[in-house]
Parts: sequence; C-alpha cells; structure tokens
Amino acid sequence: MKVYLALTAVLFAVLTVVHVWRAFVEPSTRNPWFIAITIVSAILCLWAARLWRRHGSAPTNQSP
Repeated sequence: MKVYLALTAVLFAVLTVVHVWRAFVEPSTRNPWFIAITIVSAILCLWAARLWRRHGSAPTNQSP
C-alpha cells in the first residue's frame, strides 16, 4: 500500500509540474479545463503524500 501511495503522489506531482511548466511556456493554456486539471492533480498529489506519511507511522496489525 505504501508503494502505491508513493507512486500515486509522484505521478500526480509530475503531472502538476508539467502543467505549470506548460502554462509558462505556452500562454494559450488558459483553458478553464486545463487549469482545473492542474489544480485537481495538485490536490490529489498532496492527498496521496499525506496518506503515505500517515500510513508509514501507523502501527501494523500483523498476526503471529
């Protein structure tokens, strides 16, 4: 589960960075959908990172 959360956070972070970079390079990316996808991907990246950190500090329930 921890690997999945880390990978998800990284993928959404890459998407966010590429979108922000593209917004600076191509001024024609002022489309509301483009901006909405950028904001949603940033929120999902932060959410996955927060869950990843919380999952790492949570006690595991392992049966003997």
